Amino acid sequence: MKLLAFLLIFSFSSSALARPSCKELNSSWAKQHQQGVEFVSFGKKSFSCPSETANVATAFYYLDTIDIIDNSGNEIFDYYSYVFNKLTHVIKADSDAASSASSSIIIIGSSLYATHSPSGKPYDPIGIEGAETLVHERKHMDAGNLKHVKCKPSDQYKDCDPKFHDLVAGEADIFDTHVGAYSVSVSYITDTILHGRGNDLSVARSKYVIKDLLSNRFKSSGITNTQYTNVLNRINAL
Repeated sequence: MKLLAFLLIFSFSSSALARPSCKELNSSWAKQHQQGVEFVSFGKKSFSCPSETANVATAFYYLDTIDIIDNSGNEIFDYYSYVFNKLTHVIKADSDAASSASSSIIIIGSSLYATHSPSGKPYDPIGIEGAETLVHERKHMDAGNLKHVKCKPSDQYKDCDPKFHDLVAGEADIFDTHVGAYSVSVSYITDTILHGRGNDLSVARSKYVIKDLLSNRFKSSGITNTQYTNVLNRINAL
């Protein structure tokens, strides 16, 4: 979640987003509740924009509205259903350190729902990294899912996955237990760049997120130069 906090503060000159209206967000939020999910601490009532609830609703809105469709009009993968087929509770955490998913619960840390930094600076609008966070945390719900590890032995926190799997290239499947959540993050954002219908988010911002994930969220011994190059070539980011 440190990555997400950084991305929300970082300003992109090319990151103009087609933002959903407050009415659209409230309508989408009501739909999420109708899926049988309890949004603990966020509530069901209408909310104003901007607000903490609106930020979380935006992440779910993009997850719902961005469809991954091939050139023939066939759905490649339904990430919305992937998240909701396990999800029953969404809980607001007071810190990013508590952000995680287990069983059927996503705990959302402050960097996703906060509207301002501790210094009072407004965060950038929630973009692709909001929906990516939901997909990432959903992967952690799988029984026996690979846990995060320290990037280096001297690190204090476990911020990396031991190995990168290029899911788009068919190196593994999203449901494989040996696949980590950061590999799923890269796969989801790649799919939104290449096949996302209804995706009006900044491509430059999406490419930046992928570069950052590949460079900083895998042990150096767990990702090859070929994998790194192949992913960035695929999205025209070299």
